[in-house]
Amino acid sequence: MDKGRCRQTNGASNLPGGADYYREALKWHTSEDMTPEKAHELGLEEVERITGEMKKVRCNSDPTLLPMQHQGVNIS
Repeated sequence: MDKGRCRQTNGASNLPGGADYYREALKWHTSEDMTPEKAHELGLEEVERITGEMKKVRCNSDPTLLPMQHQGVNIS
């Protein structure tokens, strides 16, 4: 493949008008009017929140439901 004809960047935001396209696509897919940076921040916060909820469930579970944890396997 001729690398001279391939794009050296990726993502819509690197195309002409790409940042505007990306913001509009984000709005269409989420029904929210937020910046891509805010969407990323929200995503990171949600991962942290859900991970915390998963840890609570794991700690409160019946030990027989978590055989790997009780065999010394680190599942955290």
